[in-house]
Amino acid sequence: MKSQAELEKIVEGLISLEKELETVEFKENNYKAEEIGKRISAISNSACLFDQKLGYLLFGVKDDTHELVGTKFKFSKLKIGNGSRDHWMRRMLNPSVDFNFYEFDHKGTPVVLFEIPPAIERTVEFQNTGYIRIGSETTKLENYPEKERKIWNNLHNKNFEKNLALEGKSAQEVLKLID
Repeated sequence: MKSQAELEKIVEGLISLEKELETVEFKENNYKAEEIGKRISAISNSACLFDQKLGYLLFGVKDDTHELVGTKFKFSKLKIGNGSRDHWMRRMLNPSVDFNFYEFDHKGTPVVLFEIPPAIERTVEFQNTGYIRIGSETTKLENYPEKERKIWNNLHNKNFEKNLALEGKSAQEVLKLID
């Protein structure tokens, strides 16, 4: 889990961007579960396509001006049928995506930040449909076969053993973890 200072640094970096990216999306309060699932699929696939370590979905920001306006959305309170939102969301994503979400106040304004890792073994689908970000739009991956081909090439050219397992640790922390 990230500290408040780390989260605030991420938010500041994201809202300083000139525009939304294929791997970064801003929302104010549009929090239908299905829309979140589509965006997680799209951002995960786009992060793979653009070789990014993480993609982000940030609630509480106007997407045209990047003004921090806050959100009423709380992923932790989202109800989907009788089950938990985590279980439902991860079940609808195939393969399951190990995303993290953080609900916190940034400069006194409530925000929700999703950290979304890139697709690893294959393209990520939500409810049996893959999605991708084209500019600031989320759309079906099947409409962009050349992007899907590039994602598959990236997936096949990754060497798991050469990737970092953990970053930002001192030599002493690494030795403790190895122990």
